[in-house]
Amino acid sequence: MPSLPPSTFLPPPFPSSHLTFLPPPTPSSHKGFLHLRHLTIGGSPPYFGALTYSSSACLTVGSDMTSALTMQDTVADNLRNNPLISGEVMVYSGDYCKIQEIYPGISGTVIGPGLGRSKESQKWGYDISKFLVSDPKPRVILLDADALWTDNDSNIIDLYKDSIHTIIITPNFMEYTRLVKRYLPDNEGGETGENCKLILEILGVDGIILKGEIDIITTKNTQITCEVNGCNKRPGGLGDVLSGSVLVFLTWFMKYNKNECGIEVALWCGCAVVREAGRRAWGRKKRRMGAKDVLEEVGEVVEEVWPTFD
Repeated sequence: MPSLPPSTFLPPPFPSSHLTFLPPPTPSSHKGFLHLRHLTIGGSPPYFGALTYSSSACLTVGSDMTSALTMQDTVADNLRNNPLISGEVMVYSGDYCKIQEIYPGISGTVIGPGLGRSKESQKWGYDISKFLVSDPKPRVILLDADALWTDNDSNIIDLYKDSIHTIIITPNFMEYTRLVKRYLPDNEGGETGENCKLILEILGVDGIILKGEIDIITTKNTQITCEVNGCNKRPGGLGDVLSGSVLVFLTWFMKYNKNECGIEVALWCGCAVVREAGRRAWGRKKRRMGAKDVLEEVGEVVEEVWPTFD
């Protein structure tokens, strides 16, 4: 059995002073004002656990409130039993009224965890995306998992091209491969980092996190890697923990950052926290480790790197 690798969280691949964008807790702040509110969208019936992990990660990192939007009542009932989803759990069936009620208070949204690839679920995600893109207030929107599925006549990801919002996509290697095949068919054998830059430009998004043994983070201005030691296993749900974590860090960055740096800092922070949490979870559980074990470590990692004071 391989021994637990050492922590390599710090130093980051940029000045450590750039990490100082997290909001300091204060008892006088109103719910949702300081640490913001976040929304997760997806969770078709076979895959509602993915939405649970993404929503839970938001709150574990430090969101004030997380809400969820899904497509069926049975999924919503399961999500309502999760104490880490502290906001509304809604079902969308063609009427935007419910989401319109809460969306003005949402700072960032992740769409895709557990969405599914069926025509029905993809159409559902496409309809919701039309609402998200049309919102006149710039927000953070992260596209993950099945929101990156490209075997449709109308792909969800194409709706977000050059929008006013800050758009991040988080493909794993297989999702990246499909994106290359779809948008760079003549460059399937190309160098991964260069392909990420080309995909970012073609899709008109603001950032890409290509998940893997080393995470490749690409933005319009730079490309860095996250090489923090992680776990020796990639359990189902780990990418969903990442999507929620990155979402919270990026919304905090967009509101509170005062340093001369780009969003790659926030994307790196989300990746690094989950990788370090995975390293610790592997140390405790080894092959028994699951995404739930990683999630349990996330809050402690955040607190150690960005300590709060009473």
